[in-house]
Amino acid sequence: MTTKGAAECFCNRGRFFSAAVFLAACVAGLHSQSPAEPSAQPVIAAVRTDFPSRPLSPTAVNFLEKAVEALSRSDYASASLHAAMGSSYERALADFPYIEALSLIAMDSPRADVIARLEAALSEGMVWRAYDPVEARTLCARFYAETLRYSDAFSLLSLVSDRSSADADYVKAFALYGSGRIPEARESVSAALERWPFDSRFPALFMTRERVLSPTPDAAALASKIVDRLYLWENQNRELYLLAVPFLHDPEARERYIRIYRGMGRTDRLEHDPNPLSAVDALEYGLISSEEALDELSSLSSSGIPLDLLERYARLQGSPSAVARFKTMMKGYDGTILQDVNGDGIIDARISYRLGLPQTISVDQNQDGAADYELECDGGLPVRASFAGGRGDAVWDRYPRLRSVAVSGREYMLKPLSLSWAPVRSYSPSFVDSLFPFVIYRPESSSSVPTETALVAHSAFFTQTDPSRPGGITRVSLQNGVPLTSESREGSLVYSWTAYEKGYPVRTMTDRDGDGYFETHAFSDPATGISRIEIDSNANRVMEYREEADSAGNTSIFWDSDEDGLSEISWKKKTDGSETLAFVHPENGDPVVVSLADGKPRSVRRGERIVPVLRDPAADLWWLGSIPSDARNLSGSIMKSLNPAGSSVVTTIVLKDGRVCVVLRSGGNTYVEISDE
Repeated sequence: MTTKGAAECFCNRGRFFSAAVFLAACVAGLHSQSPAEPSAQPVIAAVRTDFPSRPLSPTAVNFLEKAVEALSRSDYASASLHAAMGSSYERALADFPYIEALSLIAMDSPRADVIARLEAALSEGMVWRAYDPVEARTLCARFYAETLRYSDAFSLLSLVSDRSSADADYVKAFALYGSGRIPEARESVSAALERWPFDSRFPALFMTRERVLSPTPDAAALASKIVDRLYLWENQNRELYLLAVPFLHDPEARERYIRIYRGMGRTDRLEHDPNPLSAVDALEYGLISSEEALDELSSLSSSGIPLDLLERYARLQGSPSAVARFKTMMKGYDGTILQDVNGDGIIDARISYRLGLPQTISVDQNQDGAADYELECDGGLPVRASFAGGRGDAVWDRYPRLRSVAVSGREYMLKPLSLSWAPVRSYSPSFVDSLFPFVIYRPESSSSVPTETALVAHSAFFTQTDPSRPGGITRVSLQNGVPLTSESREGSLVYSWTAYEKGYPVRTMTDRDGDGYFETHAFSDPATGISRIEIDSNANRVMEYREEADSAGNTSIFWDSDEDGLSEISWKKKTDGSETLAFVHPENGDPVVVSLADGKPRSVRRGERIVPVLRDPAADLWWLGSIPSDARNLSGSIMKSLNPAGSSVVTTIVLKDGRVCVVLRSGGNTYVEISDE
């Protein structure tokens, strides 16, 4: 049964409120001030069936009414839209994301999207009014089971065990089969046949899963019971007649069931023509010829021919002319082949062919409706894989040898023939011989994308965008998984280069202004912890700035603005938090030392004497000696004279009235001394 069909089955059986029932619920509860009793157990997180003392927003009520009414008349797009809009007014109302989930199911949307909305409805703090959280749990458990999350399905089912339902029992049996607990699954189906004798899902599940399992006496007895009761479900699911054929021992009964199934298209309203799915069974029991069976199978080419039917047909071919026609069709096959690798009735791989060669391979390992990866083929061999959600891609040199992998923001270029990845394996089906090449690919469930560790170990280099520079690309060269060098480019301009030793950066050169000259050089010694940065901003090979850090963590910075080889300003910070700023007085050459704590000056020593340091009451600067009487006017003139974007500097400024100021800016502070005061 398709996802859409299952949703309609839920709705048609009265699982959800009709518009009339909803309106009654509005009158009785939506505006009520008395909260209901909370539910017994949380699902995924806490789920409450009460509501805060305040009434619902009238706008939210209006959207809820419209959403339920649209759902009742099968206008799923409108129902989803109204629910999404209503959720913006009452985010804690679980009914809104639940309605979205029901609409997505009915529109046959990917299971991943449905699960996202169900989990939102069942998340912590959500409350329910029009719908039943127990049914939501059961529905979510079903989608967990269909996407191979069997443990999660069992966990949710344990929360609804106090309320018996056919839906919960079906999900349990489905999950038991999927998790390989076959004896328990058979017991579950057997019990459900007695508890829910008119529900066709249980016999369909049993015959779908058991057809690929080794028969046992218990399974044979259960199959016999189901076959005897087929008349109970014929109006619900006529496909049971076709599913029952392998479990019948009487050839005449098999033929009769096939005829019943093939004749149902005259009276039943179906989404597809039933004949192609029964063509191979009809051929096996002589109801149609090989040519007729091939015509029916080939009618499925565009939507997809199930691989098991194709292989069964190949084993049943009769006349040489039919064999020749089949080979001709497959040699130039234009269409799709479907695979159900785990036999649960859900397609998990699709291969599209062009002129008999695979063109694309879509693999949905967890069956959530979103392909885990899409493979592009050339000449029948995979050449590129795209990962789900745009997470990256892989390119092969010659399958399965990888050339490159782009993932997690990096593109790894692999060393030749170094690393293999085979998400699918090729095999030749039974109808292929040496004169008739035809390739089928099967997903490898145990094959996952190579880890970052493996990619680094087998790569010659990798590239990644530079987050610090728009348009920048960094390329890191590797040897045995260890970085050797890296360079960063923007277009043809190399603006950074780094050398490594034993995987640690030891030297980095940077061109910050894009003039082609590396003005910044950074050095580090991983063994000692000593590092150094030097800057030559005007490219004359003389460093105006130097920064050093010793192994103990003490930091020193030196400025040589006149490039005479002697630093005019130095700043040092020790690990105990103390800071010292030293500079040479530009007028008399006296050494000046400023002691700081938490970035604020505490004392100033000029030569052999201590000079007061005072914070300007209005401006962001410090006065050495004393604050002049006209400090407000002076500070404005001084700050305008300094380059706001400049680095640390010590300079002399002559004011309009002839007074001379010595100004030092460093460490975020500005110091001023009036030289004649």
